[in-house]
Amino acid sequence: MGVTQRRFAGIFLALLFLLPLTYINAQLDLPRPSPKAEVSSKAGDADVKITYSRPGVKGRTIWGGLVPYNELWRTGANERTRIEFSKDVKVNGNSVAAGTYSLFTIPSENEWTVIINKNYKDGINKYDEKDDALRFKVKPMKSELFHERMTFVVFPKSQKDSDVGFAWENLMLMFNVEAESGGDRVSPAASVYQRIGVTDVKVNYASPAVKGREIFGGLVPYGKVWRSGANEATTIEFATDVTVEGNKVPAGKYALFTTPGENEWTIILNKTHKQWGAFKYDQAQDQVRFTVKAETNPARERLFYVFYGLDDSSSKLYLKWADKKVGFKIETDVVNLAIADIKKEIEKTNGENWSVFSSAANFAVDYDTHLDDAKTWAVKGAEMEAHWWANYVAAKTHHKLGDNTTAKTYLDKSYEIGKKAENYNGFKGLLDSLNEKL
Repeated sequence: MGVTQRRFAGIFLALLFLLPLTYINAQLDLPRPSPKAEVSSKAGDADVKITYSRPGVKGRTIWGGLVPYNELWRTGANERTRIEFSKDVKVNGNSVAAGTYSLFTIPSENEWTVIINKNYKDGINKYDEKDDALRFKVKPMKSELFHERMTFVVFPKSQKDSDVGFAWENLMLMFNVEAESGGDRVSPAASVYQRIGVTDVKVNYASPAVKGREIFGGLVPYGKVWRSGANEATTIEFATDVTVEGNKVPAGKYALFTTPGENEWTIILNKTHKQWGAFKYDQAQDQVRFTVKAETNPARERLFYVFYGLDDSSSKLYLKWADKKVGFKIETDVVNLAIADIKKEIEKTNGENWSVFSSAANFAVDYDTHLDDAKTWAVKGAEMEAHWWANYVAAKTHHKLGDNTTAKTYLDKSYEIGKKAENYNGFKGLLDSLNEKL
């Protein structure tokens, strides 16, 4: 198979990974199996931001399996992974102009090709090598930790450069981004964003370095309130009401303070988020405070935050620095939030959009909730549009309710309609999987 054939085979396989999600979400604000995430930091005085989706391992063989070797990969799931530079930079020593790019890779066992492509808007099937701004090789490394979810991080190395790190399963790779001039702050600004279910969570912080110093119990004293970073107070923002380590927290933006201890830390969410450090910290403004265990961690030169343990409705947020890490769990009411959005969208479209009904039913079945409504929505979607997806969802819904006879009728129609579609082989497996259960 030639290079061009392999490339488009890779694109096709990537499309298989994407196809169901295209229909599941439609116009609705529903959770995705591979949630959106974003990480940003400084490389000198250039902002570096990566926006991507986070697929999970889910017991599958990733390298050489789900992600084939020697074939083009979007380096994530759903839409193209994007990398942005606010100013001209050098990536592994190669000049790249300021702008937004797609970040593709071609994985192999011993060496990966990293591709920075100028076309960041079109779907993954529109990749054209002529749009490449840069290609370079990097060697993959064995990860110290198992990463269930694909993760990007940006580690500032100096006032002029940062390393971009990628990790998934037991593999990681890194490349360097350098700006033409150094930043003004020794602790550069950074942020990490994660969608949990349908809730956006964002942390803004500054990233200090160890620089050979004793950090906890030294530079950061035990028993005193700390800004959990450098410069301004670290902030955390929730787009909806959440539960943090069992404590109800309203939607909003908070200062994220901590009081470190040798074995236990106090985590504080404070209503006064706009302040320098913790110098004007007022306990009366605390929204919530709780304690968590401190854990040892492989030494990290720079402080950073990362979301681990991500699922459909929750994630843990970790602070990692020096040889310590602390984390706390953030939970969201994904079902009620999604159902509220479904009902709002049905009203907004005056009940005239079939994909809203089909997507609503699909969500309800997947989450085993509002099943009577799901049946109504599924039938409505299939009646409104002769589409394979609408009939597939109707079949799936009736199977869930124990009516396999009706389910088979809808599934047969889904096959009949689907065979006329150009991408039939891309979703046929979905229909076959349901057919085996009937």
